[in-house]
Amino acid sequence: MRHIDKTKSIPPPSFLKWLKDNDTALQAKINDPDITGGEIWDFFRDNKLVYDELKEALVAYQGCICCYCGQRIYSDHHTAIEHLFPKTKYKYLVLHFCNLLASCKGGCQLRIHLVKSGETLKQIADSYGVDVDYLEEV
Repeated sequence: MRHIDKTKSIPPPSFLKWLKDNDTALQAKINDPDITGGEIWDFFRDNKLVYDELKEALVAYQGCICCYCGQRIYSDHHTAIEHLFPKTKYKYLVLHFCNLLASCKGGCQLRIHLVKSGETLKQIADSYGVDVDYLEEV
Protein backbone atom coordinates (compact mmCIF):
# COMPACT_ATOMS: atom_id res chain seq x y z
CA MET A 1 0.00 0.00 0.00
CA ARG A 2 1.26 3.46 -0.88
CA HIS A 3 1.87 5.95 1.91
CA ILE A 4 -0.70 8.72 1.85
CA ASP A 5 -0.14 11.52 4.33
CA LYS A 6 -3.53 12.61 5.61
CA THR A 7 -2.38 14.78 8.49
CA LYS A 8 -3.56 17.91 6.66
CA SER A 9 -6.67 16.41 5.09
CA ILE A 10 -10.12 17.57 6.06
CA PRO A 11 -13.09 15.19 5.86
CA PRO A 12 -16.11 16.38 3.88
CA PRO A 13 -18.62 18.35 5.99
CA SER A 14 -21.41 15.85 5.26
CA PHE A 15 -19.28 13.04 6.74
CA LEU A 16 -18.48 15.06 9.86
CA LYS A 17 -22.16 15.92 10.29
CA TRP A 18 -23.17 12.28 9.87
CA LEU A 19 -20.61 11.23 12.52
CA LYS A 20 -21.91 13.88 14.92
CA ASP A 21 -25.57 13.04 14.30
CA ASN A 22 -24.91 9.32 14.83
CA ASP A 23 -22.35 9.54 17.63
CA THR A 24 -24.52 7.88 20.29
CA ALA A 25 -25.44 4.95 18.05
CA LEU A 26 -21.84 4.57 16.87
CA GLN A 27 -20.42 4.52 20.39
CA ALA A 28 -22.99 1.89 21.39
CA LYS A 29 -22.01 -0.25 18.40
CA ILE A 30 -18.28 0.16 19.08
CA ASN A 31 -18.76 -0.84 22.71
CA ASP A 32 -21.00 -3.82 21.92
CA PRO A 33 -18.82 -6.96 21.68
CA ASP A 34 -21.44 -8.62 19.46
CA ILE A 35 -21.24 -5.90 16.79
CA THR A 36 -18.46 -6.24 14.21
CA GLY A 37 -16.54 -3.54 12.41
CA GLY A 38 -18.21 -4.69 9.21
CA GLU A 39 -21.62 -4.06 10.73
CA ILE A 40 -20.54 -0.55 11.76
CA TRP A 41 -19.32 0.06 8.20
CA ASP A 42 -22.63 -1.23 6.78
CA PHE A 43 -24.50 1.13 9.13
CA PHE A 44 -22.54 4.02 7.61
CA ARG A 45 -22.88 2.82 4.00
CA ASP A 46 -26.67 2.88 4.35
CA ASN A 47 -26.39 6.63 3.82
CA LYS A 48 -25.39 6.50 0.15
CA LEU A 49 -25.16 10.27 -0.30
CA VAL A 50 -22.62 10.74 2.53
CA TYR A 51 -20.75 7.57 1.49
CA ASP A 52 -20.43 8.82 -2.11
CA GLU A 53 -19.27 12.26 -0.97
CA LEU A 54 -16.66 10.65 1.27
CA LYS A 55 -15.45 8.49 -1.60
CA GLU A 56 -15.18 11.51 -3.90
CA ALA A 57 -13.25 13.44 -1.25
CA LEU A 58 -10.79 10.57 -0.73
CA VAL A 59 -10.20 10.20 -4.46
CA ALA A 60 -9.66 13.95 -4.84
CA TYR A 61 -7.36 14.13 -1.83
CA GLN A 62 -5.24 11.30 -3.24
CA GLY A 63 -5.02 13.00 -6.63
CA CYS A 64 -7.10 10.23 -8.27
CA ILE A 65 -4.38 7.67 -7.47
CA CYS A 66 -5.15 4.19 -6.10
CA CYS A 67 -3.69 3.58 -2.63
CA TYR A 68 -2.59 0.07 -3.66
CA CYS A 69 -1.30 0.06 -7.22
CA GLY A 70 -0.68 3.75 -7.88
CA GLN A 71 -2.77 3.68 -11.05
CA ARG A 72 -5.10 6.53 -11.87
CA ILE A 73 -8.67 6.10 -10.63
CA TYR A 74 -10.76 6.97 -13.68
CA SER A 75 -14.29 6.99 -12.37
CA ASP A 76 -16.35 6.69 -9.24
CA HIS A 77 -17.81 3.40 -10.48
CA HIS A 78 -14.42 1.75 -10.19
CA THR A 79 -13.54 3.06 -6.74
CA ALA A 80 -13.71 1.44 -3.33
CA ILE A 81 -13.01 2.77 0.15
CA GLU A 82 -10.39 0.70 1.92
CA HIS A 83 -9.33 0.61 5.56
CA LEU A 84 -5.67 0.94 6.48
CA PHE A 85 -6.32 -0.83 9.77
CA PRO A 86 -8.83 -3.66 9.16
CA LYS A 87 -12.42 -3.44 10.32
CA THR A 88 -12.17 -6.88 11.89
CA LYS A 89 -9.51 -5.91 14.43
CA TYR A 90 -9.96 -2.18 14.88
CA LYS A 91 -13.67 -1.47 14.86
CA TYR A 92 -13.12 1.82 16.73
CA LEU A 93 -11.19 3.03 13.64
CA VAL A 94 -13.76 1.94 11.06
CA LEU A 95 -14.99 5.50 10.52
CA HIS A 96 -11.82 7.40 11.38
CA PHE A 97 -10.98 9.54 8.34
CA CYS A 98 -7.24 8.85 8.55
CA ASN A 99 -7.99 5.12 8.31
CA LEU A 100 -9.89 5.46 5.01
CA LEU A 101 -8.30 5.34 1.57
CA ALA A 102 -9.56 5.21 -2.01
CA SER A 103 -8.57 2.35 -4.27
CA CYS A 104 -9.40 1.09 -7.70
CA LYS A 105 -11.37 -2.15 -7.70
CA GLY A 106 -8.53 -4.53 -8.33
CA GLY A 107 -7.79 -3.74 -11.92
CA CYS A 108 -11.24 -2.91 -13.23
CA GLN A 109 -9.74 0.15 -14.83
CA LEU A 110 -6.14 -0.99 -14.86
CA ARG A 111 -4.60 0.07 -18.12
CA ILE A 112 -1.51 -1.70 -19.26
CA HIS A 113 0.33 0.24 -21.89
CA LEU A 114 2.60 -1.54 -24.32
CA VAL A 115 5.16 0.94 -25.58
CA LYS A 116 5.32 1.05 -29.36
CA SER A 117 8.57 1.47 -31.22
CA GLY A 118 9.49 5.16 -31.33
CA GLU A 119 6.73 6.22 -28.92
CA THR A 120 7.82 9.03 -26.61
CA LEU A 121 7.04 9.54 -22.93
CA LYS A 122 5.21 12.74 -23.89
CA GLN A 123 2.95 10.84 -26.30
CA ILE A 124 2.13 8.26 -23.62
CA ALA A 125 1.41 10.97 -21.03
CA ASP A 126 -0.87 12.80 -23.46
CA SER A 127 -2.82 9.62 -24.26
CA TYR A 128 -3.63 9.11 -20.56
CA GLY A 129 -4.24 12.75 -19.72
CA VAL A 130 -1.31 13.02 -17.28
CA ASP A 131 1.95 14.90 -17.38
CA VAL A 132 5.41 13.42 -17.98
CA ASP A 133 6.45 14.10 -14.38
CA TYR A 134 3.63 11.87 -13.16
CA LEU A 135 4.73 9.01 -15.42
CA GLU A 136 8.32 9.35 -14.27
CA GLU A 137 7.19 9.26 -10.64
CA VAL A 138 5.03 6.16 -11.15
